[in-house]
Amino acid sequence: LDLGSIAKGYALECAGALMAENDFEHFLIHGGTSTVCTRGTQPDGTPWRIAIQHPDEGEPPLRIVELHDESLSVSGIGGKSFVDANGNEQGHIIDPRTGRPTQAARVAATICESATESDALATALLTNGPAMLPCLRSNIRGLVGAIEEGQLAVKAYGLPPDKLPLVKLNYAPKGSKD
Repeated sequence: LDLGSIAKGYALECAGALMAENDFEHFLIHGGTSTVCTRGTQPDGTPWRIAIQHPDEGEPPLRIVELHDESLSVSGIGGKSFVDANGNEQGHIIDPRTGRPTQAARVAATICESATESDALATALLTNGPAMLPCLRSNIRGLVGAIEEGQLAVKAYGLPPDKLPLVKLNYAPKGSKD
């Protein structure tokens, strides 16, 4: 039994509840590289600004999002991956339908009120790919970066289009000679 897709979100949600119970009105709790839980605003009154990292090291962020009383979770195949004999990058997230590492997307992110829910939904989006974006409830924002025709294509749901950079990069799998 692996609770990796919700455990960090749940832990941050519990920590946030403790902080709120102790009269902290403004805070950001960062749970490593995949989940952030926020309440209130930064000291200057602006929303918390968090970058959604590109799945390839050294590339600029895919997006910078603003959070206020929300949580952001990101799931991706990078970092904990290997290149198979065919040159394909294989990640650590297993698609339960196939029993093999997911290939639907390289990175997925969700924003909603619950850190537990955002954590679970980011993993679900990674496994299901961009086709799942329209299935999200209207109060949940999401982003998926998937390979389309050899390029990383980023699709978003519920995020303002004017802040979505056009990301179309030629993609060579990790470990390839290209």
